[in-house]
Amino acid sequence: MTNRQIVEEISRLPLSEKISIVETILKDINKGSQNETSLAEGAEKLLEDYQHDAELIAFTSLDSETFYETK
Repeated sequence: MTNRQIVEEISRLPLSEKISIVETILKDINKGSQNETSLAEGAEKLLEDYQHDAELIAFTSLDSETFYETK
């Protein structure tokens, strides 16, 4: 379903249902935003560990190696 089709369908609904849909969409957007924030906070908390613990970054030396996928 395209955005235009969705908007057309929503425009046919009563106001109370339109408001309910908007609330649901806003909650979903907020939830996604909170997940991104949580990931960023987690990365910040682990930054010092990754900067000072050689075992956590041991395999990064392989980053420049060519990768060949087996089939």
